[in-house]
Amino acid sequence: MKTTIVTAIYFGLDGFPFYTWPHLARYERYLYSLLQISKMGLPIICYTNKREDIEKLLLEHNVTNIQIIEKDLSEFDYSKKLLEVKKVNPIEFYHEIDYAKLEILKTHYKESDYIYWIDAGLCYWSLWPNKYNLNKIDGISSNIQNYEFSKVFNNEFIPNINNFVNDKLLQIRNTKLWYNGTDTNEATNRNHVYKWFAIGGIIGGNVKYLPTLFENFDTLIDIAFSKNDIVNHEAVMTIIGLENKNIFESFVFDTWYHEDSLDGLGEVIVEPEEFVSFSNFVEYIK
Repeated sequence: MKTTIVTAIYFGLDGFPFYTWPHLARYERYLYSLLQISKMGLPIICYTNKREDIEKLLLEHNVTNIQIIEKDLSEFDYSKKLLEVKKVNPIEFYHEIDYAKLEILKTHYKESDYIYWIDAGLCYWSLWPNKYNLNKIDGISSNIQNYEFSKVFNNEFIPNINNFVNDKLLQIRNTKLWYNGTDTNEATNRNHVYKWFAIGGIIGGNVKYLPTLFENFDTLIDIAFSKNDIVNHEAVMTIIGLENKNIFESFVFDTWYHEDSLDGLGEVIVEPEEFVSFSNFVEYIK
């Protein structure tokens, strides 16, 4: 059974129309997190506008399982549609990268039995407790050791997810409502009550139901586009999850914080004991 990972790193495209993060620390987070993701030992396809940077990094660390595809962000089909809306409705957000997740999955899913989009920056110390990283975390973005969450991103992580989803897709759901449900319904002609929203950090699963995901995604965003509106890809996938419950295995969490999360004063953030953290996912799927 073949499993493929796809991801992307786009940098230096701040401002209209892409509004990517302009900060070097964020770029370092993507690059060095990708190194740890590569240690899962699976074939990885990474789209980027900075091929030379990634090639240099992979060569320095003897990484051979990442295929780099250089593609301008404007060349994705979704980007062209998003641009037309942004010309009329100046929405300042990096939807192009988020929508590209679905387009990249659609491009490569027929090559595997399982395929996952994983955010390149997912090996980040704010998401995972210190116990999953054997190094002392100092919070310096250029320190590669800060991203080495080897007890999460290892050769067991994806097989555990595959076993968890079986013949379905994975959907990770957050009960903290980041998006306005009324606006989401209005843009997509829906009338849902939202108790959670899907997250886009990990998308995919068994390829069996991916055509259903793609078809529904296109239908929903086209409704919004017809109104010169853009719906966040996570909100779109939430609707798909509500309307196609049989195609997903889900993990529901309440907070991104965990036992080592700190506030701005360096104090540990204490959440109610009954809250489930995103980081609990790694144990939940075992």
